[in-house]
Formats: sequence, structure tokens, C-alpha cells
Amino acid sequence: TTKLTLKSSIVSQITSVNTFKCSATSIEHPASGPFERDVVVTPIVVTAVNKEVLSGTDAVVISCKATGLTAALQTVEWQKSDGTDVTSGVTGYTSSAGSISSGGSQNYNSDCC
Repeated sequence: TTKLTLKSSIVSQITSVNTFKCSATSIEHPASGPFERDVVVTPIVVTAVNKEVLSGTDAVVISCKATGLTAALQTVEWQKSDGTDVTSGVTGYTSSAGSISSGGSQNYNSDCC
């Protein structure tokens, strides 16, 4: 497998769909011409909605929305500001990965407190 790594300085500039072409030619059979495939890079935009919470509230749902998806997110992780994972199995928190919409967006939620 051949790989092209897009460094953060390049990825940060991708704001719309970009197509890269992978072209490979056989050393043993150069006359057969190159094997070419397009590789599409689709930017995913994640938007978080901040919430103010009244002290003593039973529970609050916070959410993020990922857009630009071509397939559902496989995993979604939630972490506190100190890096502690609160995705699942942690008392006081539940999370949901949600599902992808026909428009290519997916909401994922976390209940806390």
C-alpha cells in the first residue's frame, strides 16, 4: 500500500472536496501503463454548541455536529478538559454517536451531571 501523508499545514487549508490522483506503474510491465485511482479528501467540520447550566440541574445534553461526512462516524469520544475519557462506562455520563443524515451530517450527544 502506498500512502500520501497530508501534514497539518495542508489539511488546515482544505475547505472543500479535493481530489488527488494516485498513479502507479509496474517495474516488470511498464508497457501496461499506469494504474490510476482518484482519492477524494472531504473536509469534516465539527461544530460544538456551548451550554450554560444552572447549578442543581438534573441533567444536560451537550452536542457536537460533524458535517461533510460520506459515511457514519465509526467512533465518537468525549473527554473532559483534563483529557479524562467520559465516552462510556463512566458514572454520571452517557453518550450517543447518533446517525448520519442524508445531508452528510451527524449529531453526537453526551448527557452529563
